[in-house]
Amino acid sequence: MARRDGTGLKAEYYANTNFAGKPAVVRTDKVVYFHWIKDRDALPEGISGGGFSVRWSGQVEAAVSDVHRFTLETITPWVGEGWGTQGKPNLLRIRVGGELVVDTTQGRTMETTHGICGEVKLRAGRRYDLVVEASYSGNAVAKLCWETPMLDRRTILPAFLHPTTGSSERAEAVSRERPALLAEFTFDRAEGSLLWSRAGGSVFGRLTGNTRLVRGRKGKAVEFSARGEFEPALLPIDEELRLPETGYSVSFWFKTASPDMRLCETKRYSSYNNRWSDHMVSLRGGKLRFELRGDNALETAERLNDGKWHHVLTSVRVGGQELHVDGKLVGRGALSKRTKITNRLGLDIGPGGGDAEVVIDDVRVELQP
Repeated sequence: MARRDGTGLKAEYYANTNFAGKPAVVRTDKVVYFHWIKDRDALPEGISGGGFSVRWSGQVEAAVSDVHRFTLETITPWVGEGWGTQGKPNLLRIRVGGELVVDTTQGRTMETTHGICGEVKLRAGRRYDLVVEASYSGNAVAKLCWETPMLDRRTILPAFLHPTTGSSERAEAVSRERPALLAEFTFDRAEGSLLWSRAGGSVFGRLTGNTRLVRGRKGKAVEFSARGEFEPALLPIDEELRLPETGYSVSFWFKTASPDMRLCETKRYSSYNNRWSDHMVSLRGGKLRFELRGDNALETAERLNDGKWHHVLTSVRVGGQELHVDGKLVGRGALSKRTKITNRLGLDIGPGGGDAEVVIDDVRVELQP
């Protein structure tokens, strides 16, 4: 049973960058949420911003039974010397329930726009030993956050933290290898408005607005009948697809007589209030367009709003992006370096708040070399 009666973590601050000797300061930090930069949070007495290390230890109580992503945020937007002041540690280790989920010295890490993270599977209400070690020189930002597929990223509050170790609970390691097929929707696995992917674990989409299942190319497909922003038609797919910046593809079949609409769009975001459109596939005057944020669109010469089935394959690789339609290469782009603007990505299928009708079938999201 969840107790949530924590008070924080034990904090040991060292006046050097390698945890040598005895700590200069030992205290309990209710939360790990510090901006040790100009005119912001003050370091403990005896600790210099020129170089120090800190170890937070204790126990963390899991909020839910699921994969937890632990992130040490290392940037402080809108604060300090300018927009997005960096305060990245020279070294970072995070150990949860005996599992080393982050170790920058061994390359065991995932980096996002906000910081450094790692994942581990926990069970709700159980307490796991937690140790976070970081060393800094100069600007230092330390905000310990967590998130799950169902909970947005947030600071770990004192109620979930305890300043003593000694738990026997072991966390479950999460495989760092991802399947090549991240998601596949043939629309045959439906539970009410929920549509489940045939691959990629528990990835799902939700029929929203004027949508319904109809006969597709082989089995079922989704018909979208959008009538403006107050009568939209949309299939948002799980935001935990976590597509990489490059090395992936999105493909689907569609048929329509409408000349203008959005067919597919990814949503990169850092929070529910900060989202950006990317990887947009649309029809404009019947011509199909594929556009990445920051580059020119690739477009077909012919119109595809002829009421017949057409297959679209859009891919993003290190060498640039490509658009294939009905098995033929339409064009290549040169956007080889993607802009890291977020830590998660979701996929929207359908015209949304537009004014169009379309049937879409067999949506696939895959990793590409």
